[in-house]
Amino acid sequence: KNEKREMQAPASFVPSVVSTAQPARVEVHVAAENLPNLDTFSKTDPMVVCFVPRNPEQTSGAITWKEQGRTEIVKDNLNPKFIKGFVFEYHFHKVQPIKFEVYDVDDNKGHDLSHQDFIGSFECRLGELMGARDQYLSKALTNTKRAHRSTWGTLKVYGEELNSGAAGQAGAASNPREKFTSTNSYSLYMQLSAKDL
Repeated sequence: KNEKREMQAPASFVPSVVSTAQPARVEVHVAAENLPNLDTFSKTDPMVVCFVPRNPEQTSGAITWKEQGRTEIVKDNLNPKFIKGFVFEYHFHKVQPIKFEVYDVDDNKGHDLSHQDFIGSFECRLGELMGARDQYLSKALTNTKRAHRSTWGTLKVYGEELNSGAAGQAGAASNPREKFTSTNSYSLYMQLSAKDL
């Protein structure tokens, strides 16, 4: 006689539930390669400025941007690796455009961007970055304001989830420059055309 038995979980068993509603805190670091030398008697002093949509619901078309933050200024360097990063709340089910602009700082402070030399920009989606291999993207900078150059260098972007507790503290304390040396072999090169921007 065959008997059907129902499998019952132990009383201590609690099913694992992954919440899709909770955003993840991620930190994004940037580095650049082969920037043009825009200074006469020295090399370019680059700085990266990050922008997000002023209206979070505006994810396409002519986006109105607001500044999210800036890196430090790296003096006389055409291949800078920036220490200061940008922290975001990542909602994997939302489209979150971000834009990076690279400037050659001329006044040693860089407060007023209109007084700095614009080198180029890079746009992507936060989900594109976090979903990429090793959470790493590399794209050519574009500059439609100056047509006399064919290349404006490359911006490399690395994303990392910030966890709470000791593991998160250890990750936050690591040197961001090391991320770009360890992931170079997995670079994802994506050329942006004007229609993609």
